[in-house]
Amino acid sequence: MEGAEAKASPLSAPAGANVACNETMEKTARQGDENQQQAAQQGWVLRLDRADVDRAAFDAWYPIFSRRKGDKTSKQHTIRSLILPIDDDFLAYLNQDGVVLPTVPEGMDLAVADPRYVVPAPEDTYDNFGDVDWETDSSADELDDAQAPCFQALEASLRDALDELKGEAFVKLRWTSPQDASWVCGSLRCSTPGHVFLLLKSSDFIRHDLDHVYDNCWDANDANDANGVKTDTNANADAKAADANADTAADGVQSGQSAAGNLRLVLRRWSHLNRAMEFRCFIYGHELIAIAQRHPHDFYAYLQEGEPFRAKVLDAITSFFDSAQVPDLYPAPNFVMDVYVDREERVWIVDFGPLATFVPEAEISSSSPNVDSIMRCSQSLVSVPPHELLSWQDLRRLISVAERQQETSAETDEHAEANDTDQFPEFRVVTSRREAESSRDVKRSHCVPIELVNGQLTPDIVKQAQDQLEAMSTKSKTSPPEAPKE
Repeated sequence: MEGAEAKASPLSAPAGANVACNETMEKTARQGDENQQQAAQQGWVLRLDRADVDRAAFDAWYPIFSRRKGDKTSKQHTIRSLILPIDDDFLAYLNQDGVVLPTVPEGMDLAVADPRYVVPAPEDTYDNFGDVDWETDSSADELDDAQAPCFQALEASLRDALDELKGEAFVKLRWTSPQDASWVCGSLRCSTPGHVFLLLKSSDFIRHDLDHVYDNCWDANDANDANGVKTDTNANADAKAADANADTAADGVQSGQSAAGNLRLVLRRWSHLNRAMEFRCFIYGHELIAIAQRHPHDFYAYLQEGEPFRAKVLDAITSFFDSAQVPDLYPAPNFVMDVYVDREERVWIVDFGPLATFVPEAEISSSSPNVDSIMRCSQSLVSVPPHELLSWQDLRRLISVAERQQETSAETDEHAEANDTDQFPEFRVVTSRREAESSRDVKRSHCVPIELVNGQLTPDIVKQAQDQLEAMSTKSKTSPPEAPKE
């Protein structure tokens, strides 16, 4: 999230960090086994197509929900952002091991805040002449400079984009942001191209965009031809996707293209957002069925202030969902939408994500050559719940409620109708500090050096890291939450 900075865990006993990580993995494994057993009992599998993932790419949805130049009727429903293309050279740079920052193009001045800035050495005088280290070997620095690439066009584009976004931005790729690398710069805020390069090169999360975007997806055309699975919902999605592809063809957004070959660099105008007012919305069959606190590892007391406050938030999100025509404009029936509610109760779209489709297991032909692959993909999807506060079983139940509401036969059952419409869509938040603490955030184990998680830090390294964290904390400044900037 733009204003929600990922904080590094405090430097404590490394063994404790390792135990916490193991506990989290064991808990996730147990949840995955339970989810798979439930799926087997209920007789359904989860399906995720490449097209679903492509529709959730930033450059696919941002033009739809942002103000278009020359169109006075369009509205800005999300934070102002700029999308920059990435060439093969920069893609190869991201795939290289190690963190070597690009050299500054010749003729470009380097800002003092840039991580590549080096304080000029003092001039040699008689007073400091004796302090010169005669044993210093500059060959290593010269070798690093020789291996460091230079991206003149991209660096110029980044500088222009940062100027256009008022000097500060949040960086991400088409789907993923380098949240796990925030500890390197002390923040995800970028004010120079050097910050962009450093965050991207220090992140493991962006490997998702480079190598794992289509993990657990089975291609719609191949699967349908082999299995005969073609629901009305998917047919409508394909029709909407065709219209969306026609609108975004100029930007090179094509369903099914290689993710790495169609990579984009996104800069979003920096905003200080209140993490408590970020929510994740689940939409299935174009219906908003559930809203959950986006950060399930944090407890916020004022979210417990009673039904009036929750009702106000719920009303703001549901009203925005209808007034912004989200189900009509987003080219898929099933998806996840992250939103932010500001102090004026205005709702802003933060991001979109794909949501798997429930498919009856009976519709998957046992004679299909792809059935083993399909079942493996489904098992991988089922093993990870859609949200810490919402299981696949909960989601399936809410889908059934939505389907009953749409059926005219449900009107004859007044008792069922009264139960189904009570607090729908369902709204879930963390209800206690104990609940938040019982579910450890796996992402936070990525926000510190791997040696800390593995318990391999020496006392000297721990002290050095502590000094760096203290320097960062004194340097950083906190600002009150504000509305995102258009």
